[in-house]
Amino acid sequence: MRIPKICLIMPPGSKTGFPYVGLAYIQSYMKHRFGKNISIKTLDLSRKSFSDIHQILSNERPDLLGISCMTFTRSESFCIAKIAKEINRNTITVFGGHHCQYLWEQVLTHYPQVDYIVHGEGELIFGDLVQTLFFGDMQNLIKVKGISFRMDNSPVFNGPAQAVSDIDILPPPDYEDFEMSRYRDDEWIAMEFKSQIALQVYSSRGCPHMCYFCCDGQSRRIWRSRAIEKVIEEIIYYMERYNTNYFHLSDDTFTVNRRRVLDFCASLIDSNLNLKWDIRARSENLDKEILSALKKAGCLRINIGIESGSQKILKNMNKKQDIEKAIDVIHMARDMGLIITINILIGYPGEDDSTIDETLRFIRKARPHGIASNILMVFPGAEVYNYAKSIGYMNDAMWLDESMKIFYYTRENDYLKLKRYVQKCYITHYRTVGLLTAIRDIRNKVAWQIRQNPRYFFESTVPWIFKRQN
Repeated sequence: MRIPKICLIMPPGSKTGFPYVGLAYIQSYMKHRFGKNISIKTLDLSRKSFSDIHQILSNERPDLLGISCMTFTRSESFCIAKIAKEINRNTITVFGGHHCQYLWEQVLTHYPQVDYIVHGEGELIFGDLVQTLFFGDMQNLIKVKGISFRMDNSPVFNGPAQAVSDIDILPPPDYEDFEMSRYRDDEWIAMEFKSQIALQVYSSRGCPHMCYFCCDGQSRRIWRSRAIEKVIEEIIYYMERYNTNYFHLSDDTFTVNRRRVLDFCASLIDSNLNLKWDIRARSENLDKEILSALKKAGCLRINIGIESGSQKILKNMNKKQDIEKAIDVIHMARDMGLIITINILIGYPGEDDSTIDETLRFIRKARPHGIASNILMVFPGAEVYNYAKSIGYMNDAMWLDESMKIFYYTRENDYLKLKRYVQKCYITHYRTVGLLTAIRDIRNKVAWQIRQNPRYFFESTVPWIFKRQN
């Protein structure tokens, strides 16, 4: 029996400072489940041209392609599937990612090069699909939960699969097919770690909160944690394999369970690993005891999703956060020597000059070390997208325009005004923290972008260089 060959695809346009952990988890699980009965590899095509991709797929000739499809890379993902079908029309294409999950009927109707869509967390569902396609009975395809496909030329969805309840059953991500030298840490960590490989470690999955701008699926709402000893075992393996001792604990919200945070910090201290790490957290889950434990255990940075300095906008977002308490937490963390960065989301429904002034006031009072201020991007599946549809401002058909990578909510404020709001946030921040910080941040952001995708950086920043090619 011929061994099926599977390739997992990270498409062009994927901009991340880390190897893509979603595909790494799937590859690891598939090797664990099927062993030598399949051949599987990950192709990081994020920096490849389509002519390169055609040559790569011609050489690989996979039986099945698993393709990541996010809203901002949907055009590239569809194009890769089309290329694969042109090379070999029998190649099976399986898509995953939030965009095709929410718009599965549209995708299966308008893109014949897409055969299957995986809904939710991919490891077990993708494994069940591969089991059925290559080692089972195709008559049982309708029984595979968590997939959509065509039956009699019509899109069908088999219904949702249960989220992985015990995430300790999943083996750690397999990064062996990634060009690890590409992934170096960002501008917010100490200089001695900048040359090290940047790796994400997840100690939990899911987020119990229901922010209306978030497009994560229902399975991601269920918070599940890994055993602390397994997380530390994974960290030790990466330290030895990739010679790094800086990690990003990339849980959606690391501080959901207070007792677990304290136990995790105590275990790290007892392990004497001498590693440094950072987390994402909500301000209401942080206090003096938690911050002290994090600091003692080697945490260098906390990224807090503040999103807005206006209680009105936070209420609109369904983000239950007290602005004044957040300021107190940031001051407390700074006093302990922790680096604090915050996210600011501009342009949510209800945004105006007065709410922006409240956000600017927050930045001045809180004095975080760094900010990431961005215009709200509206994604299918998010509650804000459902709101925009309900008032007739957006609709599902607009996603068929592949020239539009993303869409902004500009019904109340036009794009140029939103950009000015973003600029005001940065100007206020740098006036607060000083010119040297501004110079450092700009230098590091440019260096990081060039390192990740030099062509994309120069095309978007200095378009006249590529004018003759367009």
